[in-house]
Amino acid sequence: MATYDASEAHKHIKPELMDEFKKALADAEAQGQEVYSVIVGNGVPLLYSVRDKS
Repeated sequence: MATYDASEAHKHIKPELMDEFKKALADAEAQGQEVYSVIVGNGVPLLYSVRDKS
């Protein structure tokens, strides 16, 4: 497992999971938050770190 900045995580996620990844980013945005890092294991996003946008 590795932790990536959210802007770089897409390079390490399996293509078939990319839609789910983009949806998670959009969901956070819709709630007034942003994803700033993602833990990825074997191409699967496992944990998203989010914070309120200020």
